[in-house]
Amino acid sequence: MLIMLFLFLLNIFFMISVVFIEYKKPEEAILWVFVLLVFPLLGMILYAVFGNTLRLKLSYWRKNKELKKAYAEVLQKQIQSLQEVPNLGTDSIGSSMVRFNLNYSDSILMKKNEVAVFCWGQQKYADMFAAMRQAQKSIHVEYYAIDPDKVGKELISILTERAQNGVDVKVIVDGFGCLKAPNSLFRPLREAGGIVKRSKPFGTHFRNHRKIVVIDGEIGYTGGMNIGIPYLSEVKIRSPWRDTHIKMRGDGVYALQYIFLTDWIAMSRKKTVKLEMRKITSYFPPHNVQTVLYSQYITGGIDTDKEYIKMSYLKMIMSARKRIWIQTPYIIPDNTVLDSLKVLASSGIEVIVMLSGTLQFYLDPINNYYIDELVKYGAKIYRYHGYLHAKTLVVDDDVCCIGSANFDTRSLQVNDEVCIFFYDKNFTQYNASLFREDLNHCSELDYNAFAKRSWRAHASEKLCRIFAPLL
Repeated sequence: MLIMLFLFLLNIFFMISVVFIEYKKPEEAILWVFVLLVFPLLGMILYAVFGNTLRLKLSYWRKNKELKKAYAEVLQKQIQSLQEVPNLGTDSIGSSMVRFNLNYSDSILMKKNEVAVFCWGQQKYADMFAAMRQAQKSIHVEYYAIDPDKVGKELISILTERAQNGVDVKVIVDGFGCLKAPNSLFRPLREAGGIVKRSKPFGTHFRNHRKIVVIDGEIGYTGGMNIGIPYLSEVKIRSPWRDTHIKMRGDGVYALQYIFLTDWIAMSRKKTVKLEMRKITSYFPPHNVQTVLYSQYITGGIDTDKEYIKMSYLKMIMSARKRIWIQTPYIIPDNTVLDSLKVLASSGIEVIVMLSGTLQFYLDPINNYYIDELVKYGAKIYRYHGYLHAKTLVVDDDVCCIGSANFDTRSLQVNDEVCIFFYDKNFTQYNASLFREDLNHCSELDYNAFAKRSWRAHASEKLCRIFAPLL
């Protein structure tokens, strides 16, 4: 009897949380309340795994108060001092984006940066592993996936050696993305004094999809690549593997360090958090970078009710006057983003979406549904001859974005992600040149042939669309 009463009260609490505490969107709230009412026991299990964000939000809020307070002080000073957005070498597109991301996403404008772009795994790993071997103070690593193959083992070997030499090594991996990585992979690192944490180990719906490395607080890496052999183009069915990752020096490294620390502290015990706060300033050493390259770092995740990345993408899309070029493995946007692209294409703005030529079988139907929707309104679709894993956007000649977020509902609304918006004409044109080069390795979608898909294919696409947020 007591158990039944407890379950009844727990069910009521979940429904109250859905409506009044987590403040979910009306359609999502109605769905969860319905499930909890009709299937109480099953509904609570499903909600605990796929719907509940309260514990995660509270953890970020309680443990990151001091760090966020320091960040807020810097943010407020910049808002007050930024009466006029600096000359970004663009027209109002860049200036408008800066103001929006500053006011809506609380994203500080980073001025002095040096950036290198890597398109291939060999380039990234060679550069990053060399930098790690030279680390003297700290190495902070955050990946969705570290595969237990030769690349993953080399990474752990380097981190273990550095930890043995007194370097502060911290690693965050996603609980779902690293399911196939056994604890034995990380044992040598732990024994050497490094610390490894699995993010969200019991919730498969909410995932940490970020890729961040910060070395000595001076060098930062982020983008689309995880750790594993596939990124070396050594897996036949996904070769060549084309991706985009960047290396940062300067102000932007502070942003990556801040993002990593907020995640780390949220996963730490309260006593440990107090100790960490004493060391925070040592993680942000001064730098001597003088190159002016304006950028803003946007994070997404369930620690907030705001959809930072989705709204920044919408602002970027609505700002386009000549073109928007998108690279993503697949495209599964929500209706708001989809409609904005339809409006853009229908208005004569060039909309090009470059997708991977190979995908997991379960993604093809839903991907084809949205391809069909976009092409009917004038967008152009290109398929890369290989596996395209890059997540980039280029708007006109002025603004570009590189990050970890795929162009899908999960990345834009659910996952922990990080994207960097760059406001520099030369850097944007450089990324546009990479896009043009990739077009030489693509085939444009033949819509006449594509439209002749069978009725079974159409039915499968419409059915899969229902599960888009879960894919």
